[in-house]
Amino acid sequence: MNRFRLALTGLVALAVVPACWGGIPPRAGLEGIVLRGPTQPVCVVGKPCEGPARVVLVFSQGARPTARVRTGANGRFRIALPAGRYGVRVAGPAYQRIPDPVAVEVPSAGYARVVFRIDSGIR
Repeated sequence: MNRFRLALTGLVALAVVPACWGGIPPRAGLEGIVLRGPTQPVCVVGKPCEGPARVVLVFSQGARPTARVRTGANGRFRIALPAGRYGVRVAGPAYQRIPDPVAVEVPSAGYARVVFRIDSGIR
């Protein structure tokens, strides 16, 4: 019986060690919010002059699109992506504007936080 317990303990240890020592790669990607603004011709102190944007973000490496994510009504998004540098654009006719920043870096572990801003064109 003791040999069985010892063997079982060894198998459990082997299953747990890779997860602790990097055997299982951590998830990585981006999370954040997309804001558009100005939302009115004259911004007033104390009143927000930008708001959440409901858009589809397209992430590309080189010329080829790699992934897409739709923001929620609150402008927030979260997307798993492999580590690396990505170009970013907004899909569709809703906003023919370029997001700022236009490129982002995804870390090798964890989620980088980013705020994209889109100029509404209101002046």
